[in-house]
Amino acid sequence: MKKTYQYKIEKKAPGVFVIKERHTFMFFWAFWTVGCIRLKVEKQYRTPKLANDALVKAAKEKGIEIAVLDVETAKAAIKRTMKVQGKATRKKQAKAREKATNKKRIEKKKKKDQE
Repeated sequence: MKKTYQYKIEKKAPGVFVIKERHTFMFFWAFWTVGCIRLKVEKQYRTPKLANDALVKAAKEKGIEIAVLDVETAKAAIKRTMKVQGKATRKKQAKAREKATNKKRIEKKKKKDQE
């Protein structure tokens, strides 16, 4: 069984993404260092895609299995999901308000017609 090494891509500033490598000491203490000691690639990139591509390419050349956590892309995906869910909720609420308004209007009209 091959060991899988873990890497993380984090945003440090606008247009600056840093690669971090996970290390474990003994079996319980895990810490992240900036840069890639095993793969020897640059530690800073302009976009997370460039960083991910560099990691994958270097891992393929060395024959190492890696797992990449792209924190920024994950955050963006969650933000998009929350936005879509919020929009759907607001749409549902608007329909419920419209339905209630129409129901009141119909009831008023019935009362008026009965009189």
